Amino acid sequence: MRGEAELTSRVGSTIAECYVLDAEIGRGAMSTVYSATHVLTGKPVAVKVIEAAADQAVAARLVEEARSATRLRHKNLVEVLDAGVEADGSTYLILELLNGETLEMVLAKAGTLVPEETFNVLMPVLNAVAAFHRQGIIHRDIKPANIYLHRDPKDRLVPKLLDLGIAKEIGPAGLLAKDGTIAGAPHYLAPEQVGGGSISTATDVWAVGVVLYRCLSGQYAFSGDSAVAVMTAIGTGRIKPLHKAAPGIPVALCEAIERAIVVEAQDRPQDMDGFLRALHSAQHAPQRAEGSRAKISPLPPQVVETNEGERAILAFTGIGLGAIGVSAWLLFGPTTAPLAELIEVKKAPPVPTSTIVLKPVFIPEPPPQVKEEPKTITLVERSVAAAVQEPPKDPPVEPPKVAPVEPPKKSGKQAYERALAAKKRGDNAAAIRALGEAIALSPDFVAAYNTRGLLHQANNKLEEAIADFTQAIRLEPGNASLYNNRALAKKARGETASAIEDLNRAIELQPSEALFYLHRGQTALAKNDRVPAVADFTKAIEKGEVRAHFYRGIALQEAAEHEKAIADLDRALKLDARAEVYYRRGRSQLELGRAQAAVDDFDRALQKDPKHASSYLRRGLAYAKLDRKVEAQRDLRRFLELDPKSPSRESIRKQLEKLEKP
Repeated sequence: MRGEAELTSRVGSTIAECYVLDAEIGRGAMSTVYSATHVLTGKPVAVKVIEAAADQAVAARLVEEARSATRLRHKNLVEVLDAGVEADGSTYLILELLNGETLEMVLAKAGTLVPEETFNVLMPVLNAVAAFHRQGIIHRDIKPANIYLHRDPKDRLVPKLLDLGIAKEIGPAGLLAKDGTIAGAPHYLAPEQVGGGSISTATDVWAVGVVLYRCLSGQYAFSGDSAVAVMTAIGTGRIKPLHKAAPGIPVALCEAIERAIVVEAQDRPQDMDGFLRALHSAQHAPQRAEGSRAKISPLPPQVVETNEGERAILAFTGIGLGAIGVSAWLLFGPTTAPLAELIEVKKAPPVPTSTIVLKPVFIPEPPPQVKEEPKTITLVERSVAAAVQEPPKDPPVEPPKVAPVEPPKKSGKQAYERALAAKKRGDNAAAIRALGEAIALSPDFVAAYNTRGLLHQANNKLEEAIADFTQAIRLEPGNASLYNNRALAKKARGETASAIEDLNRAIELQPSEALFYLHRGQTALAKNDRVPAVADFTKAIEKGEVRAHFYRGIALQEAAEHEKAIADLDRALKLDARAEVYYRRGRSQLELGRAQAAVDDFDRALQKDPKHASSYLRRGLAYAKLDRKVEAQRDLRRFLELDPKSPSRESIRKQLEKLEKP
C-alpha cells in the first residue's frame, strides 16, 4: 500500500557522512527517529529519517519542516540543524535532542493544570507563534502533543513548539494555499479546517484557545464518541463556559479565552499578538466573583529559559504528521514524578512488568524572592518579556496578569489546591480528605475525582478508585484518560475483561495515544491473549512508545517465537539495560539451545540485581546443559534460598540430586 514504507533499522550506520546512529528512539508509520552522535565533535543529536519508499508527501512535509524551522528561528521552536537526501533516496533531518515530554503526556496523567503551570508552559509558546505570525506563517496543528516541555543543561524549563511540517505561508490574499488535506488533531481543529474553509492566523488562535481551555479545566472544549462527532461539535461552537468548567479562574480571563473559540474566524483575535492584547485587557477588567479565584504567583528566577543569548543544546521533534512528540524520556522509562522533576535529565525508576500507574502532576510553589522588587512581575509578564526574539510591529503588548483578589472562604478549588500541597508533602491521607471537601463543595469537579482515584489506587484501595473514576467519567464521558485510569485499577483487581473494555473506549476517543495501546497490550498479556497483545504492542511502537519492545518481547517469548523475542529485547536493552530485560533475553537464548549466551545474559542480570532469583534458577539450568555441575548446584541452591516457597522447589531439588550423582 502506498505510503506504508517498510522501515528497517539503521542503527550503526552513518547519515550525512558525519552522524553515527546510536539507537532507535522512536518510530512512526513512515519515519524513524534515532539518537546520534557527530563523529568529530561528539555532539548528541536526533536524526529523523523518511525512507525512500515512503509517500512523497511525507518527505515533502519533512523538507517543509526544515525550511520553516530555519526561517523561524526562535528559542521556543525546535531547532533543525541540517537536512538532506541520502544516496538511497531517503530524506533526513538533523535536530536538537530534547529531554522531557510533551504537554499531552503531562495532561494525560494530571488531567488539569493550575494557572501557574499553564502560563509557565504556554506563554513562551504563544510568543513563538506570534513571532512567526508576523512573518506570515501559520502552524495549523497547535495542540498539547506538539508542545514539548524540555529541560536544558542548566535545568531550566524551555517549552518548545514542535511539528512545523504542516506549517504554511499565507498567500497574497492573506489566505492559506489549499493542498486538499485537513491537517491537525480533531479536538483542536478550527471550524474552517473541518469545513474546508480558508485558513488564517486566526486558525492558530482557535487552537491556542482550545489548548488553554483543556489545561485549565482538564476537559476538551469539544468532545464526542468519534472524530466525526468531535468535528460536528466544533461546527456548533457550543461549549461549557470556562468559568464553570474551571472554577476559580477569573471570569474576564475565561471570556478572553472563549473569544478565541468562536465559530466565525473574523470574530476572533486575528493573530497571536491580538490574542495577547485581549488577555492583557482581561487583567484590567473589573473582577467578578464566580467561585474562587486563583492567584498567579510571580515566576521564580530562571524557571523558564527564554533568553535570546543562550541556545539550548538538547531538543527533539515528534514523529510524523500530527504524532505525539517522541522524547528522550523514552530512553529512561516512564516517570510519575512532579512536573518540576518530570522533565529533569535523569534516569527514571525501572518499569514494572505488570503496569504503569499514572499519577497527577504537581509543581512546587515558587521560592520566596530574596530581593524585593519595585513592582510585582507576574509569571506571564516575565515569560513575554523574555520569549519574543523579534520586535512586534505593533507597540509592545503587556501580557495578562490576574490581579490578586480575596477569594470566598469556601471553595472546591481551594480544597483541591490544599490536596495537591498535602500530596506534595507525602501526606496522602490529608490529600484524600481535602479532595473529599473539594468534591462536596464542587460536585462536578472532575479533576478532584480523578486525583482522588489515583491516590486510592496508590493505596491499593481499588474499589474506591474505580468508584471515583466512574463518577469522573459520568461528568466527562469524552475524556479518554479517565477510562485509561479506571482500566488500570480494574486490571489491578484482576478484572481484565472489563479493563480491556475501558481501554477500547479510551482508544476510540484518542486513537493517537500510544500509552493506551501499551496498557491494553499489557492487560491482554495478563489474560494470556498473546496475539492481541502483540498487535497492541506493535501499534504502540508505531506510535512512538518504544518501551513496548520489552513487552512485545515477553509476549513473543511466551508464544515460543524466541528469535523475534530476542530482536525486541535487544532494542529494549538499548533503551534500559536492567536486570529483567537481560533475564528475558537469557531465557530465549536458553530455549534456543544457546547455553553460553544464556549464561552471559544471566550474569549481566545478576550484576544489575544480585537478588534476582529467577536468574539464578535459569543460569543453573544453563550451567547444567554445559555440564558445569558445581556452578549449576550453586545457582540452584541460591535460588531456593531466595525463593523457598517456589512452586517448582520439588523439581529443583530432584535436579540437584541428579547433579550430585557422580
